[in-house]
Amino acid sequence: MWQGEPGSYVFSLAAGLVKVARVDVDGNELLSAVRGVADIVGELAVLGGRMRSATATALVPCITYVLSASAFLRIVRERRVEEIFAPISDRPTARKR
Repeated sequence: MWQGEPGSYVFSLAAGLVKVARVDVDGNELLSAVRGVADIVGELAVLGGRMRSATATALVPCITYVLSASAFLRIVRERRVEEIFAPISDRPTARKR
């Protein structure tokens, strides 16, 4: 999952750790999060219909389950969790630090 690519899928971590970081305009890597077991990665781009704002890199060997954007959005709608994700998807992807 690379910064700048379309949000066409999400993945859920079944095992391992993933670093989520973005590169700013000066080329500095800014750590956003470290995700672990049962976390979902890539949801912001899918929910916001935007390009990915960060790159996810495995820190150790990982096992993941991949969901297409359409399958993930269908689950969100069917489980009626839009209210939970709405504030997240409305956040700007590029924040100044």
